[in-house]
Amino acid sequence: MNQTVNNATRLSQPMTDIRDIKPLEALPAIDWLWVGLAAGAVLLLIILAWLCWRRWKKRTTPQIVTPPLPAHEQAYRDLDLLASMDDLEDKPFYFRLSHILRTYLEARFGIRALEMTTEELLPVLKATDMNRESVLAVREFCATGDLVKYAGSRQAGRTREQDLAVVRGVVERSREWTDTDNNTDLARTAEPG
Repeated sequence: MNQTVNNATRLSQPMTDIRDIKPLEALPAIDWLWVGLAAGAVLLLIILAWLCWRRWKKRTTPQIVTPPLPAHEQAYRDLDLLASMDDLEDKPFYFRLSHILRTYLEARFGIRALEMTTEELLPVLKATDMNRESVLAVREFCATGDLVKYAGSRQAGRTREQDLAVVRGVVERSREWTDTDNNTDLARTAEPG
């Protein structure tokens, strides 16, 4: 019973160990001006770092631009490469030879030779400053080349070497001569021998 009396006296006494909830405290005031300035400064530093990196990257990787070869030099290289391909059959050989000639004509005279048929190309060539002999050579080559390319026939009494020489001759006769070309030709003729 003693225990119940002790419990009853404890309940009747005021509670001192439980306290009420504390009132709300105000948060410290945020100065949004400083937050905005700090965010702007960080953003500005990021942009400046990116611009510096981009400029540094451009500076460290020099861009070497090689000028394109003149049309006749590229044609000579392509003809030499084609001449070295002995195992090529007639049809692919004439497709490549025709492509070399038409690429040269396109680069030299500014015409769309690669997109034209032979019938469209010949009148356009006559309107250029190409000499008559070269136009006739192109017409003769295209006539035999088209037969080999599209009809699958053999070249009529002609060899690949002859057709390579025809295309090389067209390039030689119609190429643009520069002052350096003329000077080297004059130097060759002036040398004894």
